[in-house]
Amino acid sequence: MSSAETDDAASKGPADASMDIPRGQSERGQLELKRESRGRSGWVRLILLALLVAVLLRVFVLEPYRIPTPSMAGTLLPGDHVLVSKVHYGPRLPITLRIPFSDWILEGVELPGWRLPGFRAVHRGDVVVFNQPRQPGPIDQRMPFVKRAVGLPGDTIRIVDKQVLVDGTLAVEPSALQYDWIVELEDERARTFEAPSLSSAPEALGRGRFRIAATVGQVEALRAAEAVAAVTLLRQPQGARGGVYPFGSGFTLDSYGPLVVPKAGATVLLNDETWAHLAPIIEDYEAHVVERQPDGSFSVDGEVQLTYTFEQDYFFVLGDNRDQSSDSRVWGFVPSNHLIGKAVFVHVSTGPEGIRWGRVGRWVR
Repeated sequence: MSSAETDDAASKGPADASMDIPRGQSERGQLELKRESRGRSGWVRLILLALLVAVLLRVFVLEPYRIPTPSMAGTLLPGDHVLVSKVHYGPRLPITLRIPFSDWILEGVELPGWRLPGFRAVHRGDVVVFNQPRQPGPIDQRMPFVKRAVGLPGDTIRIVDKQVLVDGTLAVEPSALQYDWIVELEDERARTFEAPSLSSAPEALGRGRFRIAATVGQVEALRAAEAVAAVTLLRQPQGARGGVYPFGSGFTLDSYGPLVVPKAGATVLLNDETWAHLAPIIEDYEAHVVERQPDGSFSVDGEVQLTYTFEQDYFFVLGDNRDQSSDSRVWGFVPSNHLIGKAVFVHVSTGPEGIRWGRVGRWVR
């Protein structure tokens, strides 16, 4: 009997306990729980919305990039964090599917990578960001490069003793354009050379000689210094940096071309003179099989062709640190479907000394 009483008391206990809480307090507790639940779901929705906005901005409007190399010095220095506008040339839709803000991509899926309309085309002199054309894999997963657009579709590019000519006219170069120079000091025993205005430290070559990267203006100031005996322009040998495009052309980094930049809709002859640089473009960027036949003719997708019509525009790009840049002289043209956007603004800049406040907030010109 005591056992029955115990079971009966245990089953009634919670019910009896609830009767001790006034009705108003119970309802208030339920309301507070509902408010807390709604608050949590509101925060979740807000976070998801913020992530969605961030992804959309990154894909369609602006994306940050960090400059890792000195190929664009002194326009852009290693450690500059640059905002790249997608809306100038039109946002390129994703080619691979990936989890936002991660390196995970869905293997085996490649989308067409269509481009939405932009508000203008690439202008000569724009600082453009693009995926490196010669790397393997999906286009949007290739390493991003930043260079200056020097040749537009249809332009004829030629470099004579480092001077760039576009359609036979000297190109307008940026004021920050740098070349490599040899500085010879009066004191041949000097082991150091101070030049604070330079974007990188001088390289000692021995016997009071140093290699520097400098603008023409900086060189003029150096020549006026008492300790400097001479400053001479450094010529680049043929085949520097692993070869010059098109391979076998005989071009050098300082003496290049003439070479016509391919343009969508332009028709060119397929012959011995053009084959060296047309074959890689047609095969690698326009997805056609090209072959040279035993009789000397040329075929595209198995059919003998005398001419070829380009399907997209291309660009010829150079680094502003001209003698320390791997660019179109080395690996060729940039196809339009490789363009990411236009570099517009330096929002942060960091170096070994910390934040370079003098570079923060600069427009890229």
